[in-house]
Amino acid sequence: MKLLYSLVALLGVSSVAFGDNSCNQLLSSLADSSKCVQVSISGVHYQSLAQEGYKGNLVFSNGEFVLRESLYNLQTYETICSRGGLVQPFAADYQFRVDDFSIRLSDGNLRLKQINTPLTCNGNVGFFNLNNFYYTVALKSYDTCPKLYYGEPCNTPTATPTTTPTTTPTTTPTVTPTTTPTTPPVGSSKINYKIDTDSNWVTNGVTYYQYRVTVTNNESTPIKSIEIHSDNWNPTEFWNIVRNQKTGNLGFPSFVVNLQVGDSFSFGFVSATINPSFSTVKIVSA
Repeated sequence: MKLLYSLVALLGVSSVAFGDNSCNQLLSSLADSSKCVQVSISGVHYQSLAQEGYKGNLVFSNGEFVLRESLYNLQTYETICSRGGLVQPFAADYQFRVDDFSIRLSDGNLRLKQINTPLTCNGNVGFFNLNNFYYTVALKSYDTCPKLYYGEPCNTPTATPTTTPTTTPTTTPTVTPTTTPTTPPVGSSKINYKIDTDSNWVTNGVTYYQYRVTVTNNESTPIKSIEIHSDNWNPTEFWNIVRNQKTGNLGFPSFVVNLQVGDSFSFGFVSATINPSFSTVKIVSA
């Protein structure tokens, strides 16, 4: 049934010309500041066919639908099983929280993780595309906010972010990347790392940060492989990046076939580290 819904959603996206179909009628019917508007978003990556979703509760304020609390995000990629290294979908214990999301009533502008994109509508369903994902959006109004039943951990919610970061951040991560990653890259790498903080919160007296790292290829040729090293990123969770279990180095996720000159890709992680840094160990040209 979920597969059928995804196929129908993609057909819907293909039939809608982004930016042509106004969402004014749908959004206006929900624009009541006394109500709770629940949003559910389903996305499919058109290259890798990876899936991800978002769900959360909104409130209408100052002409925009904004978050009442964090938007929950679940993904079918980068959820690694402890046995066999398999990637499995939608592990609730590894949900991610997004604090930057809004939909503007006047023009249907949708903002997600500091990126703005037009929301278009066909009846009661919205559509947008972002970072090679095609998304469908459903909105529903309630008198009081219902439970999400999406991304709430089956066990104690604080279990994941309290174990690793409570120790001194500089001790644990030094165990894995000890030999190969410390070798400096040959020549002068022109890979740029831009690190942004999307949100932060405090759990048991420890402040955690959700970081977004944008990696830009400023080399003269496309690259098909990269090894990235960090001495201090100390993640409790990470996504859109692959970590080598032997060396601790990071590499492209499966959906990045190569990175063209001037292009970028982003990955994210949660950590108690302040000012994490990254460097390039090795690149392989396409």
